[in-house]
Amino acid sequence: MARGRLVLGVLLSIVVSACGSGPAQPATGSSGASSSPDAVSLCDHRPAGSTMYSMAQESMVPTLAPGDVVVVGPPPSDAAGFHRGEVVTFVDPGGSESVFLKRIVGLPGEKVEIAAEAVKIDGQTLAEPYLSTGMKTTAMGTLSGWQLGPQDLFVLGDGRDRSQDSRSFGPIAVSAVKGHALAICAPAARVANLP
Repeated sequence: MARGRLVLGVLLSIVVSACGSGPAQPATGSSGASSSPDAVSLCDHRPAGSTMYSMAQESMVPTLAPGDVVVVGPPPSDAAGFHRGEVVTFVDPGGSESVFLKRIVGLPGEKVEIAAEAVKIDGQTLAEPYLSTGMKTTAMGTLSGWQLGPQDLFVLGDGRDRSQDSRSFGPIAVSAVKGHALAICAPAARVANLP
């Protein structure tokens, strides 16, 4: 079973009731603005075109844990709409139909390197506050540097020691992205927005 897999399919009724079963509509926060809806609003009133996934693996710990239910919205329409730090979904580049959920660390046109147990973007060490204290990034295989094309993204799991990601399968195409994670909807103690 590939790491980072998400369980797809029908969610149990307990999960559906925890995340709300209202009609799909644009979510709004308490201020009424749609640009930064709160997690509870996103769970109760999922945006049009959104999907829900249940995490099955530990590849995104501590951000996402096994059992977390995540609301995923549609992806941006072009490469310029993606942002470093955003968590996205895409189909396994290895050919299975599994869906992976990883964080974007490298954007189109950038040079990504794994050096000194850290990620470097165009020669500068990337600050990654979402990683567990002491988590180190190491290369997999013989490659430790990638020059991204104009339609490429470099994605990594936050649980680097348990993640199958761009270090093993290389950059992913912008067109491969199926959505971006908006919020954790369940369990109740972990409800939160995602960057």
